[in-house]
Amino acid sequence: MLDYRAFSAANQFRGAWEQQGEPARPRVSPRRNLPPVAGKKPDRNAPSKFRLAGMGLELAGAVIGGCAIGWYIDRKFETRYGLMTGALIGIVGGMYNLLKQALKTIKDEQKRIDESKDAVDGDH
Repeated sequence: MLDYRAFSAANQFRGAWEQQGEPARPRVSPRRNLPPVAGKKPDRNAPSKFRLAGMGLELAGAVIGGCAIGWYIDRKFETRYGLMTGALIGIVGGMYNLLKQALKTIKDEQKRIDESKDAVDGDH
């Protein structure tokens, strides 16, 4: 039976490394949690890029959803202003959610900054 592991590039590199007299390096899967870059620790309290991107996607989803509902109303009841009304309701609802989340993020960030200042002041 053919052993496919023998042909992988990683095993060939590993074998060449061991032949030089060096101990074998541990195998690390690229999908596992890797250690942070030397000297840098991730700030887990800062708002993530994904959280901010999610806010924008929610706004877009509200507008698209409002337009879809308005388009359906236009087609079902043969009206002229359903799409525009749905779009406006979607924009208003999306902006409300965006501002609510943005204000919560600002409040959380200010709280984190105040706590870190208190911790620094308490040390001295």
